[in-house]
Amino acid sequence: MKPFIKAIFFLIVLTFLDFGLRKGLFAFAIPIPLPQNFMMFFMYTLFTVCGWFVTKWFCKLDKISLNDLGISFNRKNRTDFYYGFLIGFVLWAIVSIIQAMAAGFSWEFRP
Repeated sequence: MKPFIKAIFFLIVLTFLDFGLRKGLFAFAIPIPLPQNFMMFFMYTLFTVCGWFVTKWFCKLDKISLNDLGISFNRKNRTDFYYGFLIGFVLWAIVSIIQAMAAGFSWEFRP
């Protein structure tokens, strides 16, 4: 199969998983009722796990490793991840504070 066709097929598989799991089309197959927030958590987690396995499957079909995609679990990569996470969190906090101040948002303590 050509690389372009494989990439399109990968996206189609993930799109079907998205509609099936995250949008709740497979939710009716669960025999017991679950709370709404737990059901969303369960379906999103299941989608993430399925997405990971689909990625590994396509890597195996293309005879490449996860390192070729930039996914590695070595020590330097973890440090870069933590720095990126910290910078992203700080930027998110700055934007949130600016939006809250511009909108006149205030906290009210209600014991």
